[in-house]
Amino acid sequence: MKDSQYKDINDSIDEIISNAARKGILHLYTEDNKLEGNYITINGKRLLNFGSCSYLGLEVDERLKAGVIDAVNKWGTQYSSSRTYVSVTPYTELEDLIGQIFEASVVITSSTSSGHISTIPTIILPNDAIILDQQVHHSVQTAAQLTKLKGTQIELIRHSRLDQLEEKIKQLRVKHQRIWYMIDGVYSMFGDFAPIHELYALLNQYEQFYLYVDDAHGMSWTGKNGRGYILSQVSLHSKMVLATSFAKAFGTGGAAFVFPEGELARRVKTLGGPLIYSGPMQPPMLGGTIASAKIHLSPEIYSLQNDLKEKIEWTNNLLIESGLPVMSSATAPIFFIGMGLPKVGNNIVKRLFNDGFYVNLSVFPAVPLKNTGIRFTITRHLTNSNIKDLIDAIKYNMDYVYKEENVSENSIRRMFNLPIYNEVKEEDKIEWKLEYHKSIKDINKKEWNKFLGDENMLNWEYVLFLESIFSNNSEEVNNWNFHFYIIRDNKGVPILMTFFTSFIAKEDIFSPNEVSVKIEAIRKENPNYLVSRIFMMGSLASLGNHLYIDKSNTKWKECLELLLKRVSEDQEKEKVSLLCLRDFDEADTEFRDIFWNIGFVKVFLPDIHILKTNFNSTDDYLKFLRHDKRFLIKKRALEFEECFDVVVQSSLSPSEANECYNLYKNVARRSYEVNVFDLPLKFFQNIGNNSEQLEIILLKLKPDYSKANSSLLVAMAVNYRSSTSYDFLFTGMDYDFIASYSIYYQILWQIIKRAINLKVDVVNLGLTASQNKRKFNAETFKQVAYVQAKDNFNMELIGLISAEKQ
Repeated sequence: MKDSQYKDINDSIDEIISNAARKGILHLYTEDNKLEGNYITINGKRLLNFGSCSYLGLEVDERLKAGVIDAVNKWGTQYSSSRTYVSVTPYTELEDLIGQIFEASVVITSSTSSGHISTIPTIILPNDAIILDQQVHHSVQTAAQLTKLKGTQIELIRHSRLDQLEEKIKQLRVKHQRIWYMIDGVYSMFGDFAPIHELYALLNQYEQFYLYVDDAHGMSWTGKNGRGYILSQVSLHSKMVLATSFAKAFGTGGAAFVFPEGELARRVKTLGGPLIYSGPMQPPMLGGTIASAKIHLSPEIYSLQNDLKEKIEWTNNLLIESGLPVMSSATAPIFFIGMGLPKVGNNIVKRLFNDGFYVNLSVFPAVPLKNTGIRFTITRHLTNSNIKDLIDAIKYNMDYVYKEENVSENSIRRMFNLPIYNEVKEEDKIEWKLEYHKSIKDINKKEWNKFLGDENMLNWEYVLFLESIFSNNSEEVNNWNFHFYIIRDNKGVPILMTFFTSFIAKEDIFSPNEVSVKIEAIRKENPNYLVSRIFMMGSLASLGNHLYIDKSNTKWKECLELLLKRVSEDQEKEKVSLLCLRDFDEADTEFRDIFWNIGFVKVFLPDIHILKTNFNSTDDYLKFLRHDKRFLIKKRALEFEECFDVVVQSSLSPSEANECYNLYKNVARRSYEVNVFDLPLKFFQNIGNNSEQLEIILLKLKPDYSKANSSLLVAMAVNYRSSTSYDFLFTGMDYDFIASYSIYYQILWQIIKRAINLKVDVVNLGLTASQNKRKFNAETFKQVAYVQAKDNFNMELIGLISAEKQ
C-alpha cells in the first residue's frame, strides 16, 4: 500500500473549482427578490441569464405556480412517508399523465440521481455487464458503481465510439447474459446527440445488447408531447430503459423512468433503494409537475417547441457568421465555444460578467484539461436581440483576451481539432529567444553544469550517459527522445534551462499500488493496455529539480509560458498524448497557478527523503539520533553488518552486471509505487562509461552465512555521487535473504555510511518506503507533478479501475 501522501485526483479538482470560485466564476448565488426568467442578479450586477436549463421557460409559468399553490393548500408542504407504504393523492394523477406522454410504463422519482440509484442496481443482473460512455452523466456512473457489489463488470469506452462499443459487445457476450450501454440522449457540455439510429440497429443485431439512456437534456423541447430527443428519433425499444428529468425544460422537479413493459417498472418501484428508504416528490412539486404535464399533452407544447427551435436556429446562424470556435450541435439548446486553456476561459467569463451576461465556465473534469470553454444555453425567455448581444460581446472580448493571454484563435482551434484559418505569423516582440537542442553534446558543458548540473542530479556527463543508454535499443520502450531548452536574456545569460524526455510509459505510473496491480493483471493478456508515449520533464533515471529558472528576472513567468508553448509543439510533433512536469514543491503556489491557468492538473508524487549527512563519522550520526531510532538501526543493520562484504564500485564486470540486473528485476517486478518498464541490462553493463557520477554498492553475503562456496551477491544499490549530495536511485535484492538478514535496512545503512565518508552535505534516499527511511531520520518532502492530457479518457479509465480497488 502506498503512503498517505497519495491523494485522490479529487483534491486537484477541489483546488481547480475552489480557485474559480475565488475568482467569482463558480459557486455563485442570485440576489434577486423575484426571478423573472431572463435576468439574474449576482454580486449586485444584473445579468442576462444564459445558464438556465429550463429551455421552455415554464418555471415561471402562472399555471405551474398555481398548481404548486393549489397542491400546498390541499396537501401541505410535504407528505412524509416512503412510497412503499403510502403515496400522497396527486401521485395517481401524475403517473397517469406521464404515462400518457410516453405511452409506456413509468416510475416517478424525486430526482434523476435517486432514480438512477433505484433503477440501475435493480435492473442489472449478476451476470450482466455495463459499458459506460465516457461522457455519460456522472449520476449514471455513480449508480453503475453500486452494481459492483454483485460482481458486475464495468467497462468504459470513448465518447460515442461505436467501433469500440461493438468490439466490447463481441468480447463481453461470451461470458455475460446482457450487455448494457449507458449514455445520455443529449450530452450536457457540448450539446451533442447520442447516435441513436446506429444504436437502435445494434439493439436489433445483438440479442444480448441493451440500452440505458438518460435523456434529461432532451426532455420537453422536442418530441411528441415533449417526450424528448431519443423518442423523437426512435420508438422505445423492448431492450431500452429511458430516464428523463422534470428539472430541466419541464419546469419543475423530479424525474421519470420509462420501461418497455410493466413488470420491469413494478420491480424497480418495489426494489429500488431510494424508492423504499428515501422521501418522495413532495406535494408542491407534484402539483407543478401535473400542471406542466397537461401543457405537454396539449397542442401548446408544439408552439413552445417551435418558438425555442427558432431561437436555436437564430443562435446557430449568428455563431456561423461570427467564426468563433464552436463545438456544439446546431439544433440543441446547449452551445459550447472552445477557449482551450483555463486562463482564457476565466478571462472571457469575467469580461462577459462585466458586460452583463451570465454564462457557464466549462472546465476540468467536466471537459478535458485543454478543452476549457464557455457553455451557454438558450431558453424561451431570451429574445433574438439578447442572443445577438451575447455573441457580439463574445466576439468583441475575444480579441482582447487573445492578446492578454498570448494565444491565437488558431491555437485554440488546434486544441479542438477545428479547421485552421489563414494564419499570419506574428513577429516575435520579446527580447529573448528559446534555444532548442536534441542532444546534451550541443550544449556547453561548463554552462550546463553551472546552472543545472552541479545543483542537481543532472551533470552533463551523466545526461550524456543517459543518451547513450536509451538510444539504438531493439526494444522501443528503451528508446528515449531527448529535448533540451534554454531561454537567454538579451545578454545571452540563461533565464531558464531544462530538458524533457519522451518515451513509452505506463499511464498508471503514479497510480496507487493496488490499482497498478489490477492493471498489470490485464497487461498479461494485453501488454499495451494503458501504455502510450509520455513527454516528461527530466527523465525516469534522475531525481530532483529538473528546471533552472531565474526568478529574479521580472519576465520569468513569460519565459516559462514560452517554454511550455514550445514543449506543447514538440509534444504534438511526436504525437504524445500526455505531458508531465515533475518534482515541484507542493507549497509553491506561483508554479501551481501558472500551470492551472494553462490546463495542467496536479498529481501527487511519492515523498522525497532527504537526510543531512554533515557528520564527521557514523558514530557521530548514531549519537545524533533519537534513542529509539538508534536502537532500531543497531538491531536491524549494525548487528548484521559483519555478515556482508560491502563493495563500492564505479563499474561492473559482465557477470556482475547480469547479477545486479536480476536483483533489480526482483524488486521492480514486486513494486508498483512508480510503475515503469524495467531499465535495460545495458544500463548496468555501461555503468562507468561516460559518467563518473554513478557508483554501485554491492552487498555480498559471506560464505559462512550463505552456505555458498564464496560470497553471494544478495543486494545492490545504484547511486549518483556529486560534490554536495549522494542520491539513491534504485536497488535490487535477493528475496530469499531479505528478512533473515534485514537486507533493505543494510542497504540504507551502507548508503548513509558512504555519504558520510564522502563528506557530502545530504543523502537523497529517493522515493517510496517512507516508513523505513524515516527510521534513519530522513526528512520527507512533498512533491507534485503537473500533467496535461489531450483528453480525460485514460485518466477516467484508471479512475474506474481505482474505484474497484477495495
